[in-house]
Amino acid sequence: NNGYYRAIYEPPLVGISADGRHDTIVVSVLPGRRVRIDTIVFEENTGGYPSVNESTRRRQLDLEVGQWYSRRNIEQSRSNLMSLGTFEIVLIDTIAHDSTRQGSHRPDSTIGIRVFTRNSKPYDVGTSLLFYQTAVDNYLNLGVGATAQYRNVFGGAQVASVTLQYVLQDISRAAQKQELETEALASIVLAWPNVGRLFGQRFGIQTSTFYSVRELVNPFVLESGGIAVRAPISLYGYTFFNGLDVNFGLERQVPRNFQGTLDDALDEATTQEDSAYVYSVFNQFLVLDEYLTTTGNFFTGINAGLTLRGDHRDNPVNPKSGTFSSVSVEWGWGAGKYVRGQFFVSTVFPMGKGLIGATKVKLGHIQLLEFIRGDSLMDNTYVPLERQFFAGGPASIRSFPSRFLHDPNSGEIRDVEANQYILSNVIGSASIVELGFEARYTFERPRGMSDLWASIIERSGVTFFTDIGNAFNRFTTDLYGTMRLEDLYKGSAVAIGLGYRFDTPVGPFRIDYATSMYDPTRPTDQWIFGRKGVFNTGNWQLSIGLGQAF
Repeated sequence: NNGYYRAIYEPPLVGISADGRHDTIVVSVLPGRRVRIDTIVFEENTGGYPSVNESTRRRQLDLEVGQWYSRRNIEQSRSNLMSLGTFEIVLIDTIAHDSTRQGSHRPDSTIGIRVFTRNSKPYDVGTSLLFYQTAVDNYLNLGVGATAQYRNVFGGAQVASVTLQYVLQDISRAAQKQELETEALASIVLAWPNVGRLFGQRFGIQTSTFYSVRELVNPFVLESGGIAVRAPISLYGYTFFNGLDVNFGLERQVPRNFQGTLDDALDEATTQEDSAYVYSVFNQFLVLDEYLTTTGNFFTGINAGLTLRGDHRDNPVNPKSGTFSSVSVEWGWGAGKYVRGQFFVSTVFPMGKGLIGATKVKLGHIQLLEFIRGDSLMDNTYVPLERQFFAGGPASIRSFPSRFLHDPNSGEIRDVEANQYILSNVIGSASIVELGFEARYTFERPRGMSDLWASIIERSGVTFFTDIGNAFNRFTTDLYGTMRLEDLYKGSAVAIGLGYRFDTPVGPFRIDYATSMYDPTRPTDQWIFGRKGVFNTGNWQLSIGLGQAF
């Protein structure tokens, strides 16, 4: 990797010590002269498909004329070209001294490089059964989808895709006796690879347009659409943060059948105070509805954000060691005005043969801008639903159903029994604190069994885990900003549980069963000690997921 293109060695010399008990072996290596690259030649076999611009192919190289020869840079350049997805074959090799385009001879201190590519079919159309875990909240989703994709749209390896999906979100809810949330989604994505360099590193741009109809709880539907631009930037691999995402978006959200949900809550209100409380609870949707009615703006929000990522795991799907961390900041303006920050770090480390330990720390807070409690013009609590914080579920506090855990002091909505189910799903919180620990044991491959059963056992494992945390500062005009410091320990749930894991190519499929050692939402018997019916199924929660919880 420092310019030495090839080396030869002479036959080894063997010497024997005087006592005949030791040998000495001498190998003389002749590395030759260091060589620089003086020519880079591109050859393309289109295979009958559209050509990829030479400028695009050249930008993927970690090689330049005048640099010392480096095998590492050649391998990285080949990897960069393959990652475009437009080539079936990529070969990078050296050119013999007598085979240049001009037929002239090179001195021994220079060498030529040939880059050969064969294009692959640029288009794909298909349907599929979807079974995946979301990146943000780690919910396991099930659905169907159809996708049409074309690579190399404008000759620069740009990728355009059109996707239609119908998804059941967080299918753990079926085991938790909750109504499943559904989403119909249509999106158009155009990705531009390697449009430039920042901090000496390549970056691309991905643009997307989407339209979504999301039934949160029947009959309440959230209709969304928008345009988003994302630029993932790779940083240096030896730094703690080795990736940076820059995001910008325009969004439109419209609540459908919201008025009926509000009317049901108002019908249950018996006093003027109760009615005021209902309006406080539904404030964010009232604000959104009023914004759409009074301003005439098509988009309800503008958001811009930065995310720093540090991924040093030995395997991103099922790691045995390493760390993953992210720090994000987002600014939002429009129907809602806020700044959202989140910090996440997980570590994985070996604890013994077949035993892996893992930890998680997740902290988040949303600061509402221009919010003044009691001021009818400055009591805006609207934040887009997907940016609010919820606790409970298969990747959160696993002794509670998805989105059902809230701090008793700054998150408990009172006197709306009939609508409690709806409110738990559509009104989140501004703050979250979550800690987690897992001990993951994978079984050894047994001997004396058939390959099928031995493989099943070898890919299986059990997990002991504990989760601690809660969501605070519920987005109502009465509760937002009421969290106290003591709520961190008085209001945080402590869950323990056991889980089963089965390794798959896309990550471990997991089933977790958990109960609360400390449940702050209970009026009595908050600690498990002395609690009646500890082992009854009503005190335990079942969750399923794909991929590790953290």
